[in-house]
Amino acid sequence: MNDKGNKITIPVPLHKELAKGTLKSIMRQVDINLEELLGLI
Repeated sequence: MNDKGNKITIPVPLHKELAKGTLKSIMRQVDINLEELLGLI
């Protein structure tokens, strides 16, 4: 769920390498920036 309480679907690629732009696209879909992502890993 996002901060507004809405359910969101997060794509999870099952291959070792992502196509160029895929990670950025996923990050846009879930409304997270690079700094926030790095803070989670």
